[in-house]
Amino acid sequence: MAISDYNRSAALNLLLGSIAIGPGMEREKVNNAFQQVLADLAAFYEDEFSNAAAETPEKYGAVGDGVANDTGALTAMYASGAKYFVLRNTYKISGTVAVPTGSITDGRGSGKILVSTANVTALNIASVTGVTIRNLQLQSTVAGALANVSGITIDQSTYCDIIGCTITGFQWAGVLVADASYVRVVGNSFGTMLGTVADASDIHVYYDSDNVLVADNFCFGARTVGINIQDPGGAGTYLPRQVTVRNNIIGAHTVFGINVYVGSPVGTVRNSDIIVEGNFVEGITGAGNTSNGMGIYCVGNGLGGLRVVNNRVKNCCTATLDRTNGPAGITISGFGQTAGLTGTAVSPIVSGNNVDGMTQGDGILIVSCLNGVTLGANNATLASSNNGSGAGGATLVGQALRIQNSNLVNVTGGFYTNAGSSDAIFVFASDASNTDISLTNIQVKTATGFGLRTSRNSTYTITRFNVNGITGTSGGGAIQTDAVVDGTINGFVVASAGSTAADIERTTATSFSNCRFSGTTAVLTVGTCTGSTMDKSNILTGLVSNSGTGMLIERYGTAAPVAGTGANGDFVKNSVSTVGQPKGWECTVAATPGTWVSIGNL
Repeated sequence: MAISDYNRSAALNLLLGSIAIGPGMEREKVNNAFQQVLADLAAFYEDEFSNAAAETPEKYGAVGDGVANDTGALTAMYASGAKYFVLRNTYKISGTVAVPTGSITDGRGSGKILVSTANVTALNIASVTGVTIRNLQLQSTVAGALANVSGITIDQSTYCDIIGCTITGFQWAGVLVADASYVRVVGNSFGTMLGTVADASDIHVYYDSDNVLVADNFCFGARTVGINIQDPGGAGTYLPRQVTVRNNIIGAHTVFGINVYVGSPVGTVRNSDIIVEGNFVEGITGAGNTSNGMGIYCVGNGLGGLRVVNNRVKNCCTATLDRTNGPAGITISGFGQTAGLTGTAVSPIVSGNNVDGMTQGDGILIVSCLNGVTLGANNATLASSNNGSGAGGATLVGQALRIQNSNLVNVTGGFYTNAGSSDAIFVFASDASNTDISLTNIQVKTATGFGLRTSRNSTYTITRFNVNGITGTSGGGAIQTDAVVDGTINGFVVASAGSTAADIERTTATSFSNCRFSGTTAVLTVGTCTGSTMDKSNILTGLVSNSGTGMLIERYGTAAPVAGTGANGDFVKNSVSTVGQPKGWECTVAATPGTWVSIGNL
C-alpha cells in the first residue's frame, strides 16, 4: 500500500515513528508521520552506527570534565587523519586547535569546548575546504586584550559550515570569517561576550570573503556589533562581497546591530552585492559610542548592489549623543561621496523595512550618497518621546525619513509617521547641494511637525526636487520648502492642523499643481521665489500671503482678495460665472492685500 493511501484504509492502525496512524487520517498528517520515520531512522543510524567510525577526544586521552587540560587530546584527534569527530563532554583547552580539511565535528548538543586562557581562539579552520562544525558549545571564561580572537575562525578556506552552535564569552568574535568563500553560519546562538576589545562582534565577515550566508542566528553578545561585514579600515583594500545576512535576531549591542562597512579605492565605486534581509534588530543603544546605536548601518563606496529589505528595526539609538555618524534605525551613508568617481555601480535598494520605537535619531537616514539610492515601500514610525527629551537632547530629534547631502534618491511608496516633535520627511542640504530627489505615492503623519520639509545651510540648494503624490495628516504645517530649485510638487494632499499649510521659502523655478492646502494661511511665500508657480489646479482654503518675490499664484475665488498679500501678476479666477460679472481679478501692485484689477466682464 502506498503511504498516500493510508487515510483511505479502514483497517490500518499503525505507529510510524512517534506519530500514530489510524483510519481516516488526513494525507498531510500521514506524510508528516512518514517524514518522522525517516528522521527517526537517521537519528538511529547516527547514534548507533556512526559512532564506530567517529573519533572522540577520549580515544586520545581526553578527560572531558572541563577541569583537566584536553588541548593535546583534541589536537591529536584532529591530526589522526579521520574525518568525523564527535564531542559529547566538556573539554578544556589552553591553546588553539586546528580543524582538518573535509571534516565534520558534531557536538550532539552536549559537547563543549571551554577556553580559560586569555587571547585564545578555540577552533581554527585555516587554508582548508569542506569543514562542518555543528551542534557544539564553545565558551571562553577569561577576557584578553587582543583583536582577532574568536570561538571559531574560518581563514582562507572554502565550503565551510558552522551550524547550530552556541558560542559565548570570546572577546572579539563568536565566528570570524576572514578571506573565505562559500561559507554558511546558520542557526547559531551567541551569548554575552567578555572584555572591552574594540569592534567586538558576534559574527565578523572580513577582508575579501565572498559568497557567505549568515542566517537564522541569535546574536546577543551584548558588545559592539551583532553582525559585522567589513573591509578593515574601510579604504577599499578589500571587498567582502556577495554576503547574505538573513533572518537573524539581534539585540543588546551598543554600536550597530548589523554593520556593512565596505570602502573602495579613492575615486572609484564598486559592487559588493550584499543582501540584508528579514532580520529583527532591537535595542542597539549607542551607549559609550556617542554617535552610533544604529540598527542597520551601511557605509562606503563599495555598497553597489546592496539590498536592505524586509527587516524589522526597533528601539535603537537610545543613548546616542550626537549626529556625527548618522544615528537612525537604518542608515545608508557615503555611497559615491567622492567627485569624479569611476566604475559602474548598482544603487542600493532599501525596501519593505519596518522601523519603529525610535525615541532618538531618525527612522531611515540616507546621507552623503551621491551615486543614488532607491527606497521602496518602507514603514518608519518615531515614538512620541522623540522630542529632545532623550540623552542627545534637541540634536537627536529625528525624522521618520531623512535625506541629507545626497543625489539621485528615488522614494516610491511607504508610510512615514512621526509621533514626536519633528517632521515625517526631511530633505536637508547641510554640507553640499542635493540633486535629483524624487518622492512618489507616499503617506505621512505627524503630531506637530511638517509632513514634508526641506532646508539648507549656507547657500546650498536642492535641485530637481520632484514630488508626485504625498497624502496624509499633519499636526503642524503640511509642507515647507526651502532652497528648492527646478522642482515639481504635484498631488500633495496632507490635511494639516497648523496655522500655515504651505510655507514656501527661497524656492525658485518650481511648480505646484493638484495640491490641497488648508489653514488660517493656506500659502505663505518668503524670500526669492523667482519662476515658481502655483496654478488653478490647486485647492487653497485660507489666506494667501505671497510675500516673497517672483512667484505667481493663481486660484479660484468669488471676489478680489481683501486680506493676505498679493504679488504682481497673481490672479484670482471668478468661480461663479455670471453674465455681467468680472471674469477674475489680477494683482497689479504687490501689497497687503495688493491692488486687484477686474479682468473684464462676461
